[in-house]
Amino acid sequence: MRGTFSLEHGQPCYWCNSDAERCSSPGGRLRPIRWSGMFDGANHGEREMKEGKELYKPGDLPAGTHVEPCPVCGADAQLWQYSTDFKTGPIEKVLMCSNGEKFGPQDGLTNEGCLLYMPPQDFYRGRIAEAVKFWNEYAKALNAQRRDRNWKRAKVLREVPPNAGNERPPVGGPID
Repeated sequence: MRGTFSLEHGQPCYWCNSDAERCSSPGGRLRPIRWSGMFDGANHGEREMKEGKELYKPGDLPAGTHVEPCPVCGADAQLWQYSTDFKTGPIEKVLMCSNGEKFGPQDGLTNEGCLLYMPPQDFYRGRIAEAVKFWNEYAKALNAQRRDRNWKRAKVLREVPPNAGNERPPVGGPID
């Protein structure tokens, strides 16, 4: 498991070391510690780059690569690289949902965004092609399950009630 995040009342922000209430990050929206390489402004990412503590870096997809939208919320997916040591260590590639916006009853700082905003360990792969293939297969499988369940759920809407007659009145004729 890659690091966890728990910002308790009065605990300093991981990036700027200020209290959580006074954090200078834009909109007060930060990704968890395990996302320390994310660049969401306020020079946090720049300082992390200088100190060499980044765990995630954005990646570039090869030209012409097809990536399915997020199967949970429909947002675009983004390629990220993960490593505890970008100079000498292995670098894993992962596609993640780009939707980090708070919605519904989410409680804020650590639980904002889509469920695939920080996907599980299975999504991390050694090569970009493997990460894209896993993401696309996962997205297609989840969407197929959703379509199948929706079709079964909507069966009631497709059924003809037993008391409905199959005869239609003639056009312009009386309805009895």
